[in-house]
Amino acid sequence: MGAWGFGVFDNDSSCDFVIELHEQENISEKIKSIFLQTINEEDFIDLDTAAAVWVSACVIDQVLNNICYDCPDIEYDDIIERADRAELIKLKQEAVKALDCILSDKSELNELISECDEQDYNNWKDGIMSVRNRINI
Repeated sequence: MGAWGFGVFDNDSSCDFVIELHEQENISEKIKSIFLQTINEEDFIDLDTAAAVWVSACVIDQVLNNICYDCPDIEYDDIIERADRAELIKLKQEAVKALDCILSDKSELNELISECDEQDYNNWKDGIMSVRNRINI
């Protein structure tokens, strides 16, 4: 994973998913698909999937809660504009479950970041929990 920080858009996997999501005609369906794939994964959640979950949850957080995320990809702004608020509201429960999965021991992203400095790991985890908690309201 090419990474330059611990934020949602500070790695290649997240930026690649932004481009993939931008290419989708139905953004909500793609987000739902990534959440269900993660929730139903019985083995290990790979890095790309975990990054996609986090990006997807941030899309929901921004659309529903007006939380602004600083994404370097201009496609992200278009995703936010095109996202269907009513459809995203229906995905809140799946978002929370999927975020819990990427914070678990079966997540490659969690495993990699847990090997870093403890403060960085805790800040990363707190960032995801903040998104989770806002969506869970």
